[in-house]
Amino acid sequence: MNQIISILAVFLCLLSTISGAAKESFIPPTKIETLAEKAQKPIMEAGMYEDTFTSSANRKIYYTLRIPENMTENMPMIVWLHGANGMTGTWVQNHKGVAVAADNLNEERFIIIQPQSYGNWFERYTYDAIVELIDAVAEKTHTGSRNIILCGSSMGGVGVYAMGQYDAADKTGIFAGLCPVSGTCYLDIDDLLRSSVPIYSMYAEYDGYDVKQSMEAVAKRLDGVHHDNMIKCFENTHHEAMAALPFDEAFFDWAYEAYRNACKAATATDE
Repeated sequence: MNQIISILAVFLCLLSTISGAAKESFIPPTKIETLAEKAQKPIMEAGMYEDTFTSSANRKIYYTLRIPENMTENMPMIVWLHGANGMTGTWVQNHKGVAVAADNLNEERFIIIQPQSYGNWFERYTYDAIVELIDAVAEKTHTGSRNIILCGSSMGGVGVYAMGQYDAADKTGIFAGLCPVSGTCYLDIDDLLRSSVPIYSMYAEYDGYDVKQSMEAVAKRLDGVHHDNMIKCFENTHHEAMAALPFDEAFFDWAYEAYRNACKAATATDE
């Protein structure tokens, strides 16, 4: 009897070992993600990001990046240049210009880059650094690095004129549209005036006389030259409000149309 019990115990032990080995060797099937499923995933999660970029000339640029919902490849990009009050990072973080406007309007058609300047936007080396930043963000987000909408307020508006001139002089063709806001045009912009880049200028009723006079003078020179040249005055508005107020639905619609036209022109040139 004891011998039978011993044999039965050995048998049960072997059966348990075989069953355990079978469980350990079982590998659940791997779910293979289809290309369609992969394409539906966002490249980056929506939200506001903060990062730094160092240019080839060793210029370190702090910037904020707004990623819209359901971002796709080749999505258009807006770059906003802050005013002189934005020389400190705190101001830019609390007054995010176009990004704040996009949040308020639930505007999801654009990636928005807002770089931080520690000097001014007028110098050639600043333009070069910003172009490198645009290329770096484009690579990170899998978007095109051309056909950018460049806008800026106050000192940033001056920077829009300057960077538009540098781009036109080099015939680089980075910008699909320019939107200077309450910024005096200090520099010679003859190359920009001869280009076909659409310019949407905006200023406040209570801006300084030099700002309004300068922007009106540029708009007058553009009449009959550009196919899409507009200038708008915001009534009962002061200079400080122009950091966010002008970026309304009309601005975003204009920016998207400028982007689409630039893409069509590029396609026609390639053909």
